[in-house]
Amino acid sequence: VFHVSQLKKFKGTLPATHPRPLPPLLQDNQPVLTPVAIISTRRIHKVQGWQFQVLVQRFGMAPEEATWEDIAVIKKLYPTLHLEKLEDKVNFDGDGNDMVTLDESIAANSGANR
Repeated sequence: VFHVSQLKKFKGTLPATHPRPLPPLLQDNQPVLTPVAIISTRRIHKVQGWQFQVLVQRFGMAPEEATWEDIAVIKKLYPTLHLEKLEDKVNFDGDGNDMVTLDESIAANSGANR
């Protein structure tokens, strides 16, 4: 905790800003941010079990602005996105080869939600 009196006035020049153009597509006045790259993968434990997620870089955004998304959602929203080699990027933290594949996990989890 600090008091506002401890703040100091900024000295120097402000960094140049480069405004980013809006994405070309809008839906319901919201930008449609198309995925362009899968940067990484992870699995997290949720109430319904282990969930696979992908770190998605969107069109016109820097890799640092990528977001984690459930792989089932990405496959549903973007069925033409090439994810067939995605399992090569998954780090299972030492688990063996007897793990279920991403597609098996998605099928099992989607059946559990019905």
